[in-house]
Amino acid sequence: MICDAPMLAVAAFSPLLVSGGTSFLLNLDANYVKAKPSFHAMARAATFRKDDESLSRRECLHLWALHYLLHNEHSKALAVLCRLLETCPGDALGLSLALDIADGLGDKKSAFR
Repeated sequence: MICDAPMLAVAAFSPLLVSGGTSFLLNLDANYVKAKPSFHAMARAATFRKDDESLSRRECLHLWALHYLLHNEHSKALAVLCRLLETCPGDALGLSLALDIADGLGDKKSAFR
């Protein structure tokens, strides 16, 4: 299995996807990553576990957000992260990602919420 540590993939790739989108991740793969699997493949493999019952709700929500970020659906990722923060308000990674996405989208309401 490519990704036995899905939260590691979330922590590594979500910030890259928030700031640069999928095209940025693919550009890194094409120009800098010489090993297999690629960054994109690792992130995608992690999202395959987004409904894994052995993971916590927090982990599943992070994986759903990563899934939406991989598909350049930042507003959906932000909605998932807002749900995450309602149940886990101390999640620093979730808060950081939500604020960065809200800033990128110009969605001040979500950032303040």
